[in-house]
Amino acid sequence: MFAIGAADRAAVVTSGLCVVHCLAAPLASAALPAFGAALGSEAVHIILATVAIGLAVAVMLRARDARRVSFVVPAMLGCLFLFGGLNAESLAQDETVLTVIGGLFLAAAHIYRLFNHQHEQGNQGEID
Repeated sequence: MFAIGAADRAAVVTSGLCVVHCLAAPLASAALPAFGAALGSEAVHIILATVAIGLAVAVMLRARDARRVSFVVPAMLGCLFLFGGLNAESLAQDETVLTVIGGLFLAAAHIYRLFNHQHEQGNQGEID
């Protein structure tokens, strides 16, 4: 059984870091060019997106309850947008917009899964 919570929390943090990275990198570049250049590095973008996508896929493959449409659809949309952000230059699109949308979709999917699991655990002892 896949530990519910740990992977989802890590995925929320990683997806959030993707969003913060994409929004903060331009501001950091303007305020502190040396720091902004390191923060805006393509390697950072690749690492964060790869970890976020990897966690989402791992949760979908290992957790039975993660195969619900309510989780899979937003998680897959998030993965597609993040992947699009990684390939934005070849798609002639703005990577910031794609990555922020992807990060938000992924974070929302994992947060929904966490809350849904907590709700189901709370209702196990109740009799209808």
